[in-house]
Amino acid sequence: MGPILVTGGSGQLGTSLQRHAARFGVELVAPDLDVLDLTDSASTRAVLESRDWAMVINGAAHTAVDKAE
Repeated sequence: MGPILVTGGSGQLGTSLQRHAARFGVELVAPDLDVLDLTDSASTRAVLESRDWAMVINGAAHTAVDKAE
């Protein structure tokens, strides 16, 4: 299987996936926000086109509930 891209790599889901992927020998790439910013289409496109991803897991989330309204 090819590499798996995880958005939100520094969040709860992203860090958990990274920890478990290593146990199974899965190549998981979880760029920091300064590399993959989902609010920036150029940044997102650059990362998506940088490799032939086997899968993309969207683990990004907006967790500031009071600002989410």
